[in-house]
Amino acid sequence: MRYIDARFFLLSGIFCLSIVFMANQSGFSQITIRQWTIQSGSSVKADGNTVSLADFNDSDWYPFTGATTVLAALVKNGVYPDPYYGTNLLKIPGYRHGYRLEMPDDSPFKAHWWYRSAFEIPAHYEGKNIYLLLHSINYKANIWINGRLLADSNKIEGAFRLFELDITNYAMPGKQNTIALEVVAPTGNDPSIRWMQGTHLPPDNNTGIWYDVKIKSGGAIHIKDTYVATKLNLPSLDKARLTINAELINKAQSNETGTVVGTITQVNNIGEGGTSAGGNQKIAFSQKIRLKKGEAIRFSKQLEVQDPKLWWPVNLGDQNLYELILEVRNKSGLVSERDTVRFGIRETSTTFDLYPEQVPMIGQSAGADKNEEGPHTQKKIMVHLINGKRILIKGGDWTENMMMETTPAEEEAAILYAKNMHLNTLRLESFWGSDYFFDLADKYGILIFNGLNCCSIWEEWDKWTEHTADIAVSSLRDQVIRLRNHPSLVNWALGSDNYPPKEIEQKYIDVIDTYHTGTPLTTVMPNRISNIIGYTGYSERPDREAPPSEWYDKMEGLNWESGGVGGEQIPPMESMRAMMPELDLWPISGSWDIRLWPNMFEKSRQALYERYGKPQSLDEYCLSSQLWQYESNRAVYEAVGRSKYLTSGTLKYRYNTGWPALCFQFYDYYLRPNGSFFGAQAACEPVHVQYSYDDSSIYVVNGFYQPFNDLKVNATVYNMDLTVKFREAKSINISSDGSEQVFKIPPIDGLTPTYYLYLELADKTGKQISRNFYWLSAKGDRNANFSDLKALKTVDLEATSTIERKGKQISASIVLKNRSTELAFSVHPTILKGLHGEEVLPAYWSSNYFSLLPDQSYTVTVTFDSSLLAGETPYFRIEGWNIKPREYTLENNNVDVTPALVYSSFVSPDSVGAGRNFIVSVKVTNAASSGASILKDRAYLYIDGVAQGYQYISLAPGESKTLIWPYTKLHKLGAHRVSAGDLPTKQVICTEDRFFPIGK
Repeated sequence: MRYIDARFFLLSGIFCLSIVFMANQSGFSQITIRQWTIQSGSSVKADGNTVSLADFNDSDWYPFTGATTVLAALVKNGVYPDPYYGTNLLKIPGYRHGYRLEMPDDSPFKAHWWYRSAFEIPAHYEGKNIYLLLHSINYKANIWINGRLLADSNKIEGAFRLFELDITNYAMPGKQNTIALEVVAPTGNDPSIRWMQGTHLPPDNNTGIWYDVKIKSGGAIHIKDTYVATKLNLPSLDKARLTINAELINKAQSNETGTVVGTITQVNNIGEGGTSAGGNQKIAFSQKIRLKKGEAIRFSKQLEVQDPKLWWPVNLGDQNLYELILEVRNKSGLVSERDTVRFGIRETSTTFDLYPEQVPMIGQSAGADKNEEGPHTQKKIMVHLINGKRILIKGGDWTENMMMETTPAEEEAAILYAKNMHLNTLRLESFWGSDYFFDLADKYGILIFNGLNCCSIWEEWDKWTEHTADIAVSSLRDQVIRLRNHPSLVNWALGSDNYPPKEIEQKYIDVIDTYHTGTPLTTVMPNRISNIIGYTGYSERPDREAPPSEWYDKMEGLNWESGGVGGEQIPPMESMRAMMPELDLWPISGSWDIRLWPNMFEKSRQALYERYGKPQSLDEYCLSSQLWQYESNRAVYEAVGRSKYLTSGTLKYRYNTGWPALCFQFYDYYLRPNGSFFGAQAACEPVHVQYSYDDSSIYVVNGFYQPFNDLKVNATVYNMDLTVKFREAKSINISSDGSEQVFKIPPIDGLTPTYYLYLELADKTGKQISRNFYWLSAKGDRNANFSDLKALKTVDLEATSTIERKGKQISASIVLKNRSTELAFSVHPTILKGLHGEEVLPAYWSSNYFSLLPDQSYTVTVTFDSSLLAGETPYFRIEGWNIKPREYTLENNNVDVTPALVYSSFVSPDSVGAGRNFIVSVKVTNAASSGASILKDRAYLYIDGVAQGYQYISLAPGESKTLIWPYTKLHKLGAHRVSAGDLPTKQVICTEDRFFPIGK
């Protein structure tokens, strides 16, 4: 039976035991040690021999379940406050800002920390070989089992190492066993973890156990590191050559003979949400072997597969998978040991396209500031190919949570969010992710670029010793061996900001050539020439805070760390409230500061202010930020699509962050998507119609490997009052994987400062394929100011929904209708858990933050797991920039259950002088008595029935807020009616001002 990450079962509430037992068909099995206790070495006076005895008393230690770092265990036990909330991180001893690894001398985490677990090894392990499996112990460890030292820190070292230790002579099958690990924290010069911008290094340096500790049984001949390499017959794809490799080790005390038996079958995961449909294709082979006592051999077998079912990236074909069962049978025909691996048949490669302009490559060469090859070298662009076909790379840089407690559910959300956004690639700038994460990438077709950290000891080679190099190279080797069977793994990045010295580069290359032959690799990001691999390809991009138009001017090559506005990305209000106390929310506080990255957020903030006006409240800040993120990141991915393959792809820096941050993310720590998410989603849809900010051209971009004919493009330009200023329609044929200009929007006279462009793409039957809505500036994009969007009138949308349940999955279709004469701008629907409940996350929307013209209807779909409802009834909520908030039942006739806003305590003067400022205030309360959702609306002040302006409000059930208008004025003498909400009007008399105006 194929192993499944045991943490999934724990999260699902199916069981929670000290070990998790997984048996395969041959009787061999694997267990996961689940229950641990932890204690500081400064408080433990006993040695490892004693601590690892069954009768050792650890009642005053801290218990926890699963793989956990020191800090995570202590937080769970209440020793320290939740570091993700407010400024609690600053209160934990030993914290220091930045990403350097050295701990202060007085840090409580600098001591060695003990991990201890008592567990039972199954009785049927008797007579078998038994192995302890360790995956990422940070950073060193001494290990004892049952009172005996198994391995010391001279052997167990390296945060990204994997160890398989033979414990046959230490283990006691059928009895209680005890393991003790004395874990040593990394120092500043150890190649350990480095957190990227947007996430802080925790004070324990992530010391501890990152992934599950397992124990498995085996037979006389041990199978290790099984690997299936695939090679296609290109370009026909009619057959594939498989090379099966494995290490076979004779663990018996005598010479052994036997037979290696292999069976390859097609995987059917349709019922699990995958696209691998299985089939009757079956490949079997056998080969006799003879091993001397203690001998280890490398088994290798080549096979040819006719008409293979290929693995393709998402949207480009099915993610077909195969399964290899490799057995060693003894001379009696009994199975000695069995290994099972899943793999995909695919081939990955890169090519370098010549840049069309005859200009020299501008970059940094090995050991020099200019190109050693001279001015005759052209710029070249690295292009990735899958199964011989070019693929435009669209993705971001994914990371785990700050305390390395990322759950399988969060890993699944990361992969499915990428699929939901129509992205195809995630880059890991460190060896993140459990085995389950990579299984998900295989299942759903998300490409993985894996590699090493920048800005840390990983690139400070002048501080390395020979031992440091050994650990770094061994870490890469272990991770390559672990991940190489995954078809999703298509690129190894052996450096980031800088390339390594020649001797280190060669060692890294040797690892890939030996263990993952043929896989593309690069030793540094583009615009470099490393010592051995050489040229890494051309790349150029504008600053992240650049307006949309600049992405079309400079977006060229393969951009490893790009993306739209990111230095400051304020999430929706719900996340702001979740990450900090109310007093820290507004005005900007220290809780904001630690969630931003120094020297990067100020440009983003200024760009927001210039484009949308300086926000006067947190409510306004959150709303404006989503618009800015949406249009900025949409422009990035649309520029990439238009320019393929002069631009061969982009990876947003970052995809997510490891704690509740206010920067660099498509979705936040709470799994809540932001405007960037849905801007990228719109831009990356497989067949897409789009506008070019630089030259006003309309393009259709096709991401499929097939052409489409007789498509029709409609473009309409509206003034802000929605009068039509331009309209054009044209038919187009789009080539396979093509990007075609349809026409250009000509100069238009009489445009309002802010105007709109609506694009629609339909097939020959009139069915809509793509839609796109832009808000543009008549002054040009670089001078855009969209403050006048605040004047949009409130729109009350109609909404209906239908729902379908399939197993645990709920799919809903929501139809929104704008029956007003106004624009419904940036509409934001969400699913709620129960009446006025919290937002259901993750939820996978077909579109969000979209706009509706008058009399326009639009259908959006959403899918989510019913278990997230926790037994509650689902509701849906509609809100947006100028949208009257509405909450409905998701089923049962869509009953409107929107809580009322109750107005009270209205205060205004009885009389005022003409032209004099006076103050008006009113209290507004969310009338809901329960729930946790935030009701967002606009509260207006009226004078003589005419709206004078509004204030944004965001209120939880039962919450109140006093709104103040401090600069209200009357000019016409006489009686006036002043009102707010549904309260009775108050009469205010405007009298002649008896005082001289200030300044006269």
